[in-house]
Amino acid sequence: EHLMGGGSRSMTAEEIEYLQEALGNQTNAYTSYSHTCYHMASAARYVDDMIRMIGDYVFFPRLDQTDIDTQRGIILREMAMGDDDPGRKLWYLLESTMFTVHPERYRVIGYPEPFKAITRDDLVKFHKRMYTTDNIVAVVVGDFQADHVLATVEECLGDVTRTGTVFPALPQEPAQLSERRAEEIDPTLTRAYVASAYRTVSLYSPDLYALDVLADILGAGASSRLVSRLRDELGLVDGIDCSSDTPVYDAGKLVIMAVCDEAKLAAAREAIDAEVTRLKSEPVTAAELERSRKQKAASLVY
Repeated sequence: EHLMGGGSRSMTAEEIEYLQEALGNQTNAYTSYSHTCYHMASAARYVDDMIRMIGDYVFFPRLDQTDIDTQRGIILREMAMGDDDPGRKLWYLLESTMFTVHPERYRVIGYPEPFKAITRDDLVKFHKRMYTTDNIVAVVVGDFQADHVLATVEECLGDVTRTGTVFPALPQEPAQLSERRAEEIDPTLTRAYVASAYRTVSLYSPDLYALDVLADILGAGASSRLVSRLRDELGLVDGIDCSSDTPVYDAGKLVIMAVCDEAKLAAAREAIDAEVTRLKSEPVTAAELERSRKQKAASLVY
Protein backbone atom coordinates (compact mmCIF):
# COMPACT_ATOMS: atom_id res chain seq x y z
CA GLU A 1 0.00 0.00 0.00
CA HIS A 2 2.79 2.45 0.91
CA LEU A 3 4.58 1.85 -2.39
CA MET A 4 1.65 2.61 -4.71
CA GLY A 5 2.18 6.08 -6.13
CA GLY A 6 5.96 5.76 -6.11
CA GLY A 7 6.05 5.68 -9.89
CA SER A 8 4.18 3.75 -12.60
CA ARG A 9 4.69 2.62 -16.20
CA SER A 10 3.92 6.10 -17.55
CA MET A 11 4.62 8.50 -14.64
CA THR A 12 7.52 9.13 -12.28
CA ALA A 13 6.93 9.49 -8.55
CA GLU A 14 7.49 13.25 -8.91
CA GLU A 15 4.92 13.50 -11.71
CA ILE A 16 2.35 11.59 -9.65
CA GLU A 17 2.99 13.82 -6.63
CA TYR A 18 2.67 16.97 -8.77
CA LEU A 19 -0.62 15.78 -10.29
CA GLN A 20 -2.01 14.87 -6.85
CA GLU A 21 -1.19 18.38 -5.61
CA ALA A 22 -2.77 19.92 -8.71
CA LEU A 23 -5.96 17.94 -8.09
CA GLY A 24 -6.22 19.11 -4.46
CA ASN A 25 -4.19 16.37 -2.76
CA GLN A 26 -7.30 14.78 -1.22
CA THR A 27 -5.90 11.27 -1.61
CA ASN A 28 -4.96 8.47 0.73
CA ALA A 29 -4.93 4.71 1.19
CA TYR A 30 -5.58 2.16 3.94
CA THR A 31 -5.36 -1.58 4.55
CA SER A 32 -7.91 -3.46 6.65
CA TYR A 33 -8.28 -7.15 7.52
CA SER A 34 -10.16 -7.79 4.27
CA HIS A 35 -8.99 -5.27 1.65
CA THR A 36 -6.69 -2.45 0.63
CA CYS A 37 -8.19 0.78 -0.73
CA TYR A 38 -6.72 3.69 -2.70
CA HIS A 39 -9.03 6.70 -2.87
CA MET A 40 -9.11 10.30 -4.05
CA ALA A 41 -11.57 13.19 -4.20
CA SER A 42 -11.43 16.21 -6.50
CA ALA A 43 -13.67 18.32 -8.74
CA ALA A 44 -15.77 16.19 -11.10
CA ARG A 45 -14.11 17.71 -14.17
CA TYR A 46 -10.86 15.98 -13.15
CA VAL A 47 -12.35 12.49 -12.99
CA ASP A 48 -10.36 11.32 -16.04
CA ASP A 49 -7.06 12.44 -14.48
CA MET A 50 -7.84 10.60 -11.25
CA ILE A 51 -8.77 7.37 -13.05
CA ARG A 52 -5.66 7.44 -15.24
CA MET A 53 -3.33 8.15 -12.32
CA ILE A 54 -4.73 5.67 -9.78
CA GLY A 55 -5.34 2.94 -12.35
CA ASP A 56 -1.80 3.26 -13.66
CA TYR A 57 0.05 3.12 -10.37
CA VAL A 58 -2.17 0.42 -8.86
CA PHE A 59 -1.75 -1.99 -11.79
CA PHE A 60 1.74 -0.97 -12.90
CA PRO A 61 3.82 0.14 -9.88
CA ARG A 62 7.59 0.48 -10.21
CA LEU A 63 8.33 -0.86 -6.72
CA ASP A 64 11.67 0.90 -6.68
CA GLN A 65 14.18 -0.54 -4.18
CA THR A 66 15.05 2.90 -2.79
CA ASP A 67 11.38 3.55 -2.16
CA ILE A 68 11.04 0.11 -0.52
CA ASP A 69 13.88 0.91 1.87
CA THR A 70 12.34 4.29 2.75
CA GLN A 71 8.84 2.93 3.33
CA ARG A 72 10.17 0.02 5.38
CA GLY A 73 11.55 2.51 7.90
CA ILE A 74 8.26 4.46 7.95
CA ILE A 75 6.20 1.32 8.57
CA LEU A 76 8.52 0.11 11.33
CA ARG A 77 7.96 3.46 13.05
CA GLU A 78 4.19 3.00 12.62
CA MET A 79 4.47 -0.41 14.31
CA ALA A 80 6.36 1.16 17.21
CA MET A 81 3.73 3.90 17.53
CA GLY A 82 1.01 1.24 17.67
CA ASP A 83 2.89 -0.57 20.41
CA ASP A 84 2.87 2.66 22.43
CA ASP A 85 -0.88 3.21 21.96
CA PRO A 86 -2.83 1.55 24.82
CA GLY A 87 -6.07 1.39 22.85
CA ARG A 88 -4.36 -0.31 19.93
CA LYS A 89 -2.49 -2.68 22.25
CA LEU A 90 -5.81 -3.61 23.84
CA TRP A 91 -7.22 -4.43 20.39
CA TYR A 92 -4.21 -6.58 19.53
CA LEU A 93 -4.60 -8.48 22.81
CA LEU A 94 -8.33 -8.93 22.25
CA GLU A 95 -7.93 -10.33 18.73
CA SER A 96 -5.13 -12.71 19.68
CA THR A 97 -7.20 -13.99 22.62
CA MET A 98 -10.51 -14.32 20.80
CA PHE A 99 -9.09 -16.22 17.81
CA THR A 100 -6.79 -19.20 18.21
CA VAL A 101 -6.32 -20.32 14.58
CA HIS A 102 -8.09 -17.77 12.37
CA PRO A 103 -5.71 -15.15 10.84
CA GLU A 104 -7.90 -12.39 12.28
CA ARG A 105 -5.76 -12.92 15.39
CA TYR A 106 -2.78 -11.28 13.66
CA ARG A 107 -2.14 -7.55 13.41
CA VAL A 108 -2.92 -6.02 10.02
CA ILE A 109 0.33 -4.07 10.09
CA GLY A 110 2.33 -7.20 10.88
CA TYR A 111 5.35 -7.79 13.12
CA PRO A 112 8.83 -6.27 12.86
CA GLU A 113 11.03 -9.35 12.34
CA PRO A 114 9.17 -11.06 9.47
CA PHE A 115 8.47 -7.63 7.98
CA LYS A 116 12.18 -6.80 7.84
CA ALA A 117 12.77 -9.99 5.82
CA ILE A 118 10.42 -9.02 2.95
CA THR A 119 12.26 -8.53 -0.36
CA ARG A 120 11.36 -6.72 -3.56
CA ASP A 121 10.83 -10.12 -5.19
CA ASP A 122 8.26 -10.97 -2.49
CA LEU A 123 6.42 -7.73 -3.25
CA VAL A 124 6.42 -8.31 -7.01
CA LYS A 125 5.04 -11.84 -6.55
CA PHE A 126 2.35 -10.63 -4.13
CA HIS A 127 1.31 -7.82 -6.48
CA LYS A 128 1.08 -10.24 -9.42
CA ARG A 129 -1.01 -12.70 -7.39
CA MET A 130 -3.46 -10.27 -5.71
CA TYR A 131 -3.66 -7.13 -7.89
CA THR A 132 -5.61 -8.82 -10.66
CA THR A 133 -8.61 -7.85 -12.76
CA ASP A 134 -10.80 -10.36 -10.94
CA ASN A 135 -9.82 -9.01 -7.52
CA ILE A 136 -10.19 -5.25 -7.96
CA VAL A 137 -13.30 -3.09 -7.71
CA ALA A 138 -13.28 0.41 -9.21
CA VAL A 139 -15.80 2.83 -7.72
CA VAL A 140 -16.42 6.33 -9.12
CA VAL A 141 -19.05 8.64 -7.62
CA GLY A 142 -19.85 12.21 -8.66
CA ASP A 143 -21.34 14.63 -11.16
CA PHE A 144 -20.29 13.10 -14.47
CA GLN A 145 -21.56 11.04 -17.41
CA ALA A 146 -21.28 7.33 -16.66
CA ASP A 147 -20.63 6.33 -20.27
CA HIS A 148 -17.72 8.75 -20.47
CA VAL A 149 -16.19 7.45 -17.23
CA LEU A 150 -16.52 3.82 -18.36
CA ALA A 151 -14.80 4.74 -21.61
CA THR A 152 -11.91 6.28 -19.64
CA VAL A 153 -11.56 3.18 -17.49
CA GLU A 154 -11.49 0.99 -20.61
CA GLU A 155 -8.94 3.28 -22.24
CA CYS A 156 -6.62 3.18 -19.20
CA LEU A 157 -6.98 -0.45 -18.20
CA GLY A 158 -8.25 -2.22 -21.29
CA ASP A 159 -4.85 -3.72 -21.99
CA VAL A 160 -4.50 -5.29 -18.54
CA THR A 161 -4.37 -9.06 -18.99
CA ARG A 162 -7.30 -10.74 -17.32
CA THR A 163 -6.22 -13.32 -14.75
CA GLY A 164 -8.01 -15.13 -11.96
CA THR A 165 -7.11 -14.82 -8.29
CA VAL A 166 -6.25 -17.74 -6.03
CA PHE A 167 -7.14 -17.01 -2.43
CA PRO A 168 -5.64 -18.92 0.49
CA ALA A 169 -8.14 -21.06 2.39
CA LEU A 170 -8.91 -19.50 5.77
CA PRO A 171 -8.96 -21.94 8.69
CA GLN A 172 -12.28 -22.13 10.51
CA GLU A 173 -12.12 -21.00 14.11
CA PRO A 174 -13.16 -23.87 16.40
CA ALA A 175 -16.10 -23.47 18.74
CA GLN A 176 -15.24 -21.68 21.98
CA LEU A 177 -16.20 -23.75 25.01
CA SER A 178 -15.46 -21.38 27.88
CA GLU A 179 -14.58 -17.80 28.71
CA ARG A 180 -11.08 -16.61 27.80
CA ARG A 181 -9.22 -13.82 29.56
CA ALA A 182 -5.91 -12.11 28.94
CA GLU A 183 -4.20 -9.28 30.79
CA GLU A 184 -1.12 -7.17 30.27
CA ILE A 185 0.41 -4.93 32.93
CA ASP A 186 1.92 -1.62 31.83
CA PRO A 187 3.17 0.39 34.82
CA THR A 188 3.48 3.55 32.70
CA LEU A 189 -0.28 3.86 32.24
CA THR A 190 -2.50 5.88 34.54
CA ARG A 191 -5.78 4.30 33.38
CA ALA A 192 -7.06 0.77 32.79
CA TYR A 193 -8.25 -0.31 29.34
CA VAL A 194 -10.77 -3.14 29.18
CA ALA A 195 -12.58 -5.01 26.42
CA SER A 196 -15.37 -7.58 26.53
CA ALA A 197 -16.21 -9.37 23.29
CA TYR A 198 -18.50 -12.07 21.96
CA ARG A 199 -18.12 -14.23 18.85
CA THR A 200 -21.03 -13.60 16.47
CA VAL A 201 -21.82 -14.06 12.74
CA SER A 202 -20.56 -13.28 9.25
CA LEU A 203 -21.93 -10.79 6.73
CA TYR A 204 -24.19 -13.48 5.29
CA SER A 205 -26.27 -13.93 8.44
CA PRO A 206 -29.53 -12.01 8.85
CA ASP A 207 -28.61 -11.60 12.51
CA LEU A 208 -26.11 -8.90 11.55
CA TYR A 209 -28.94 -6.31 11.46
CA ALA A 210 -30.04 -7.09 15.00
CA LEU A 211 -26.41 -7.00 16.14
CA ASP A 212 -25.86 -3.58 14.56
CA VAL A 213 -28.91 -2.21 16.35
CA LEU A 214 -27.91 -3.92 19.59
CA ALA A 215 -24.45 -2.34 19.49
CA ASP A 216 -26.06 1.11 19.18
CA ILE A 217 -28.47 0.46 22.03
CA LEU A 218 -25.62 -0.67 24.27
CA GLY A 219 -22.95 1.87 23.47
CA ALA A 220 -23.67 4.56 20.87
CA GLY A 221 -24.20 8.03 22.31
CA ALA A 222 -24.97 9.50 25.71
CA SER A 223 -28.39 7.87 25.94
CA SER A 224 -27.12 4.33 25.28
CA ARG A 225 -27.32 1.84 28.12
CA LEU A 226 -23.61 1.41 28.84
CA VAL A 227 -22.78 5.11 28.65
CA SER A 228 -25.74 6.32 30.70
CA ARG A 229 -25.35 3.60 33.34
CA LEU A 230 -21.59 3.06 33.74
CA ARG A 231 -20.30 6.55 32.94
CA ASP A 232 -23.04 8.97 33.94
CA GLU A 233 -24.93 7.14 36.70
CA LEU A 234 -22.28 4.97 38.40
CA GLY A 235 -19.14 6.94 37.44
CA LEU A 236 -17.20 3.73 36.80
CA VAL A 237 -15.66 4.60 33.41
CA ASP A 238 -14.21 7.61 31.61
CA GLY A 239 -15.63 6.36 28.32
CA ILE A 240 -17.26 3.26 26.86
CA ASP A 241 -18.64 2.14 23.49
CA CYS A 242 -19.89 -0.93 21.68
CA SER A 243 -19.50 -2.06 18.06
CA SER A 244 -20.51 -5.00 15.89
CA ASP A 245 -18.18 -6.30 13.18
CA THR A 246 -19.49 -8.86 10.68
CA PRO A 247 -16.92 -9.56 7.94
CA VAL A 248 -17.55 -11.94 5.04
CA TYR A 249 -15.44 -14.59 6.75
CA ASP A 250 -15.85 -16.46 10.05
CA ALA A 251 -14.69 -13.79 12.51
CA GLY A 252 -17.77 -11.81 13.55
CA LYS A 253 -17.70 -10.15 16.94
CA LEU A 254 -19.55 -7.77 19.25
CA VAL A 255 -17.02 -5.70 21.18
CA ILE A 256 -17.39 -3.45 24.24
CA MET A 257 -14.37 -1.27 25.06
CA ALA A 258 -13.91 1.04 28.03
CA VAL A 259 -11.33 3.17 29.86
CA CYS A 260 -11.45 3.58 33.63
CA ASP A 261 -9.58 4.08 36.88
CA GLU A 262 -7.74 0.85 37.76
CA ALA A 263 -9.39 0.87 41.19
CA LYS A 264 -12.79 0.68 39.46
CA LEU A 265 -11.84 -2.01 36.94
CA ALA A 266 -13.48 -4.96 38.72
CA ALA A 267 -16.70 -3.03 39.31
CA ALA A 268 -16.73 -1.83 35.68
CA ARG A 269 -16.37 -5.39 34.41
CA GLU A 270 -19.26 -6.54 36.60
CA ALA A 271 -21.44 -3.66 35.44
CA ILE A 272 -20.70 -4.42 31.77
CA ASP A 273 -21.64 -8.06 32.25
CA ALA A 274 -24.80 -6.99 34.09
CA GLU A 275 -25.92 -4.78 31.21
CA VAL A 276 -25.33 -7.56 28.68
CA THR A 277 -27.22 -10.04 30.88
CA ARG A 278 -30.07 -7.54 31.29
CA LEU A 279 -30.72 -7.79 27.55
CA LYS A 280 -31.87 -11.39 28.06
CA SER A 281 -34.51 -10.53 30.66
CA GLU A 282 -35.46 -6.95 29.82
CA PRO A 283 -36.39 -6.28 26.18
CA VAL A 284 -35.30 -2.98 24.69
CA THR A 285 -37.92 -0.27 24.76
CA ALA A 286 -39.74 0.99 21.71
CA ALA A 287 -37.98 4.35 22.12
CA GLU A 288 -34.54 2.71 22.25
CA LEU A 289 -35.29 0.65 19.17
CA GLU A 290 -36.56 3.62 17.18
CA ARG A 291 -33.59 5.79 18.16
CA SER A 292 -31.15 3.13 17.06
CA ARG A 293 -32.95 2.49 13.77
CA LYS A 294 -32.76 6.21 12.97
CA GLN A 295 -29.06 6.32 13.91
CA LYS A 296 -28.25 3.39 11.62
CA ALA A 297 -30.21 4.88 8.74
CA ALA A 298 -28.56 8.27 9.21
CA SER A 299 -25.05 6.80 9.36
CA LEU A 300 -25.70 4.96 6.09
CA VAL A 301 -26.86 8.18 4.39
CA TYR A 302 -23.92 10.22 5.73
